[in-house]
Amino acid sequence: MVKLSKTPIDDKLADLRKEAEERDAARISGMENIPYINLRETPIETEALELLSEKIAKETAILIFKKEGDEAHVATRSSASEGYAKAKLLLEEKGLVVVPRIASISSIREAQEKYKSIKEEEMGGAANRIEIKESEIKERISLEDVEKEIGEIREELDTSKILKTITKGALSLRASDIHVEARAKNTEIRYRVDGALHSAGSIKSEIGARISSRIKLLSNLKLNIKDEAQDGRFTIYKNERPVEVRASIVPSEYGESLVLRVLDPELVGLGITDLGMGELDEKTVRRVIKNPNGMILTTGPTGSGKTTTLYAFLKEKNKSQNKLITIEDPIEYHLEGVEQTQVSEEDNYTFVSGLRSILRQDPDVIMIGEIRDEETAKTAVDASLTGHLVFSTLHTNDSIGTIPRLIDLGVEPSVLGSALNIVISQRLVRKLCPSCAKEKEPTQEMKENIENFLSSMPEDRRVKSWSLRENGDCKECLGGFKGRVGLFELFEVDERIEEILNEVEEDKNIINKLKKITQEKRMISLKEDGILKALNGDTTLEEVESIAGPIDWTVYKNRE
Repeated sequence: MVKLSKTPIDDKLADLRKEAEERDAARISGMENIPYINLRETPIETEALELLSEKIAKETAILIFKKEGDEAHVATRSSASEGYAKAKLLLEEKGLVVVPRIASISSIREAQEKYKSIKEEEMGGAANRIEIKESEIKERISLEDVEKEIGEIREELDTSKILKTITKGALSLRASDIHVEARAKNTEIRYRVDGALHSAGSIKSEIGARISSRIKLLSNLKLNIKDEAQDGRFTIYKNERPVEVRASIVPSEYGESLVLRVLDPELVGLGITDLGMGELDEKTVRRVIKNPNGMILTTGPTGSGKTTTLYAFLKEKNKSQNKLITIEDPIEYHLEGVEQTQVSEEDNYTFVSGLRSILRQDPDVIMIGEIRDEETAKTAVDASLTGHLVFSTLHTNDSIGTIPRLIDLGVEPSVLGSALNIVISQRLVRKLCPSCAKEKEPTQEMKENIENFLSSMPEDRRVKSWSLRENGDCKECLGGFKGRVGLFELFEVDERIEEILNEVEEDKNIINKLKKITQEKRMISLKEDGILKALNGDTTLEEVESIAGPIDWTVYKNRE
């Protein structure tokens, strides 16, 4: 092989390119009114390089070439670049004043080679991850304890430590969401625990703005965009175990409002028994998911536990002889043994295209994050009819409403009867704290209402010994509640319902017919499941009504 060497002409062309780049850098310098520097003629201080890691320097396309007192002299292609904004934030968090200089990108890249002479552990890396040890998370912490820790946050503290304090509080309280909300005079911190928001104090607005910038940095969002909504995600390492956090940032009147959804895998590793279904409902579900094909849908509003239920079903089906594939938007929790894929508009990987690709992977079980449109609905139904067990979610108010919703999405009614196995409508209610819940004496009228209700229930659903309880308040809980339990409504498709679906083209009054059959079968509604759980002491009637709506006791007065 002939080895080609550079010619004088090649060297000359390279020099001309460098000169052109330097002229361009000088032009940008004039436009931005920031001094120009030629890094090829400038000494690079090792102490300056050590302020940020090589990885961060290359990601942001900057170079710190000099440190003088509390000043960090930074070379950048443009002071308007996203990379410079990130580097500036990180350096300012170290208490440094950033002095920018404009340089050519090629000279910055050449100067970055000097990092090779520095050991990685000597460099000051960006806090690109939040690490929390198990010992730092208190098992029996109260909201007051968290509020006290947040109240001790001071402006001189490192932003990473401040954010760690806030996230540590969320993990200790087992919060699902952290709200960081800009107000007129400060920034309020709130946690959503068991579905309810609780204030945990406030911090200075300046600190709130720093937290917003840090979240953007961690989530790879644009630091200089403050008038548009942005979504991203980052990872907390809880004793080296990853906990995903979804970040949503929107502009508000006094700054930016942040909501961080904490996706702790410890809170989703539930089996079917852990969901809180009644004994008969659990037996029904276990029987139905043994089917090798068909469709199982969960319905309810956002935050009603639909995904958690489907993950419990996946866990049940996750055997060595089964291949399970999901398509989600986004992947909320990572499940070992399950092939999980994520919707990506940039890559044109939608629920429809992803589902078609998945079907070519020879799966036994498919989970579709949500059925949103006609194509997804039809493809999911086709998959359930061709030997696959399909799990998915749908937004409807109750289980019966799934039928007209799927018909509206273009699914043939006659096909639905064969494809659909069961629809599970669900909500989540707060559970009473076992440490402080107390007995509640019902009025005579309430006693009569409850006896009428129980008399109307099927024999195998009646609570033989009931009592009402109410919430207390103690150090173990928040306002007398601890954890949540599901309310469930199961609509199983049988031969009678199939017959109705086959006749639907001639009879548009499908909802009334379906309701009549479910009443004859004595299907337990969401609200009725809630009443039974309240009579069992799991929650309160007031909590059931707040989630499932007012209870009309007169309905049960003369029902047999």
